Amino acid sequence: MSRKDNWHLFAKTLDDVGTKLGPNRWWTKYLFHFTDVKNAAQILSSGSLLSRNEAMAQGLMLNDNASPEVLAQTDERWKDYVRFYFRPKTPTQYRNEGFLPPNERYLRAHCPVPVFFLFDAVSLLSLPECAFSDITLASPNAATFTHVEDFKRLKFDYIYHEGPYDKSGPNIANYRQAEVVVPIQCSLDNLKGIVCRSAAEKETLLELLDATTFMEWVDKIAVDNRLYYSHGTYVERANLTQDAVTFTFHVGKHPIFDMSLEIFDFAGNRHRRFVKKQYCLPPVLKLDLSWLTNLETYQVELWLDSNLAYKGRYVGEELPF
Repeated sequence: MSRKDNWHLFAKTLDDVGTKLGPNRWWTKYLFHFTDVKNAAQILSSGSLLSRNEAMAQGLMLNDNASPEVLAQTDERWKDYVRFYFRPKTPTQYRNEGFLPPNERYLRAHCPVPVFFLFDAVSLLSLPECAFSDITLASPNAATFTHVEDFKRLKFDYIYHEGPYDKSGPNIANYRQAEVVVPIQCSLDNLKGIVCRSAAEKETLLELLDATTFMEWVDKIAVDNRLYYSHGTYVERANLTQDAVTFTFHVGKHPIFDMSLEIFDFAGNRHRRFVKKQYCLPPVLKLDLSWLTNLETYQVELWLDSNLAYKGRYVGEELPF
């Protein structure tokens, strides 16, 4: 029997696992891919997810989220696969999510503006080229499997485990990062949802899309911070008016960054750039724009330590678009 014909066996296994997960039951419906907002926009525009090596070869890795140290210990073959997790809130995400000062980045891993892609789990698992692991593929002990009988034997109690655990027992952190992999590239045919951490970060993703891509995906982009740890700094809300820009931040433990704010007109010409070195971000930052004259619309970009934190557009109420 082919993998595709076994789809109902994958579905039943995941449904059975889901009955034990309480409010997280819905996790078993999806496989999760986690990346920075600039990569997310590129993925949606291109129409496919690429393996690490393929993205690097094509010059499409716009933000490298991964730790160089962890990559160095990962078997080279897995860099030719698109990688998914069974769940959000993995140990990797805990370490690299949100804006962090350089000295707080665990092994230099950093994903400033994270975006989740949610793929239909059964559809991906039914692909003939798909494989899965019971622990993180960064481990030298990792192995992959392809048969549904092996899938049934995965330690799902560990994979979906939440909360503290006895460190003298099994390394549950490794199981939380069990993976599903597809070689080279994966189309977006089975992409069911895109989840941002805040309204401001959703605006940023949408602003990075061209008009065609925007129309294709706008209805599938949502905000739900339950998929995130929310322990780094990030923009929660941005209020753009004719006279001011106001940012509301989720403030991390040490919110000190080199900040740059740029204002552009509708044609993309930069009108002003504000720079503050080693600036301690307040919970709310309001910038006066009353000096802007003859600009009925403008675009704003906020950068922290040279990473895009927000991009949005103000359009005057009297304009016909």
